[in-house]
Amino acid sequence: MPTPSSDYRSSSPGPLSSSASVNSSRGDTDAEQQCFKRLYLTLKAQVDAGDESVVGKKRKSCAGAATTTKLGRGIPKVVSLFSNIRSIIQEADRHDLRALGLAQELDLEEFVDLSAEAKGDILKGFEDFQARAYASREILFRLIPNFEHKIQEETPEKLVDYFKQLEKGASDARGDDIYAIRSQLATWLNRLDPPPTPLLDPEDRTNRGIQHDLCGLLLCPIEFDWKDESVRAKLRACEPGYDITSSFFIRALYKSFKGSMDDYELGFLQSSLLVMAYKHIFTSPTSAKADSIALSDVENEEPASKSRKVVKSKKAIRKDVASSLQMNGKVSSRSIAYAVIQLFFNLWDTTSWCPAYSGFDFHACYYFIIDYFDTARGNAKERAQALLEWWNKEVFPNSVAQVHPSKSTSYRALEAQRAAREG
Repeated sequence: MPTPSSDYRSSSPGPLSSSASVNSSRGDTDAEQQCFKRLYLTLKAQVDAGDESVVGKKRKSCAGAATTTKLGRGIPKVVSLFSNIRSIIQEADRHDLRALGLAQELDLEEFVDLSAEAKGDILKGFEDFQARAYASREILFRLIPNFEHKIQEETPEKLVDYFKQLEKGASDARGDDIYAIRSQLATWLNRLDPPPTPLLDPEDRTNRGIQHDLCGLLLCPIEFDWKDESVRAKLRACEPGYDITSSFFIRALYKSFKGSMDDYELGFLQSSLLVMAYKHIFTSPTSAKADSIALSDVENEEPASKSRKVVKSKKAIRKDVASSLQMNGKVSSRSIAYAVIQLFFNLWDTTSWCPAYSGFDFHACYYFIIDYFDTARGNAKERAQALLEWWNKEVFPNSVAQVHPSKSTSYRALEAQRAAREG
């Protein structure tokens, strides 16, 4: 277990003892020593002379190495969109201590006016927060080379600069995706026939939000009938009982943009628009263009006609983001949550990045989506897993991970046949 984050370091094995060094040196023959000495002098002469056969290869390999800032670009996509790295490490360490029974219990005595149930909710929220941080830290260990070693061995001063570089990359990636989805969302929705009125500006979100009929519909919770003009007016006026930010069960997340109040999970997170946004971020823009949004999906009162499809390009493309992040053909709860926030943010008329806007809490929505998958239990967990498998097939249909069942079947068939012959 990593040490508490106040120091970020753990004890490490000491150097080899002097007796071990002596025993090692005794095993070397004079001939071997002379050989190594000649090799060293030869290489040193080549380096001093600038021999490309020696230093050129080294320079080339260093040039291709990922910078710390570049490594940080994956953090908002698959680790955490809102938490900074230092707080992740600190809370994950506290989670470790609590698991060992060494953490100080949260003092709720000051909340004298709260009921026992309310205090229980606070405690659960606190524990969930630390559990998310623990999961984030584990992803960081896999995502960032030598990350675990650095937080254990580096001085706090060096870690401050290291974290800043990683977070700079994270901020850059988030901004690049906001810009890309802002433009692409306008392209996708403007292609509808008939198109929205007014058309969405690819370079500006000013005319979006609930004042725009199409964006408003997509941002509307499923409990409200957006087609009813009087309901739209009340939502826009924020009249009592008509709060468009009251729920995360929003039409933009549902299959065909239609949800049921009797079954919140029916079609939830199966929106074609959400899948397109996800593909644009994690696979490639061309993979998203191959999909389409049917006009009937947005409940336009005009007759539905076939939406235009864009043929996939056969042109070779560079390594996609999912491959760079070693997602291995599997969608994660955090990557879906990231795509959800990118979609919502660009449906609103925000001018700059913020954790909440016009009463809508992007921060809370992000963790709601993650918890939808990660904290599910019993039958709900099975449904959540089935939804992840649906996502895997939608986003990575040709992944090796998707053909694994046939491989397992082959193993079982072979084992059964061998067992029958031996019996």
